[in-house]
Amino acid sequence: MNYFSISQSDLERFESKFVRVSESQCWPWTGRLDNGYGRFWLNNRTALAHRIAYLIVNGTIPESLHLDHLCRNRACVNPKHLEPVDIKTNVLRGFGFSAENARKTHCKNGHPLNENNLYKMSRKTRVCRICQNNRLKKWRGINAD
Repeated sequence: MNYFSISQSDLERFESKFVRVSESQCWPWTGRLDNGYGRFWLNNRTALAHRIAYLIVNGTIPESLHLDHLCRNRACVNPKHLEPVDIKTNVLRGFGFSAENARKTHCKNGHPLNENNLYKMSRKTRVCRICQNNRLKKWRGINAD
């Protein structure tokens, strides 16, 4: 978004929907939430409240970047808690399935997931080479160690 403007009445309405505790603490959104993120009606459509807060303070969000909540609180609209990052960084900092798997250092059987023991599947998933070899041996009817 290259240019952002908001009327004084919309700004006042927006500021009535969150609690500004201090400059360093989270500013929780008290209006409508959608999947934990604040929503605000602006210019005949709904918009994410944290994006509006960031735009009010900074004017723009760099193209192709997403705003990451450094505080991990989706309902927070404090612009100081938001950082523009690429989507990969944003996803990997989170707690979703992809992020949790990326942080794993060992497979469920305790084998290390390092360069020597890592098999990358076609969909960019990581598999323990020892466990994969044991599965294949079992499937082929060979006694797995």
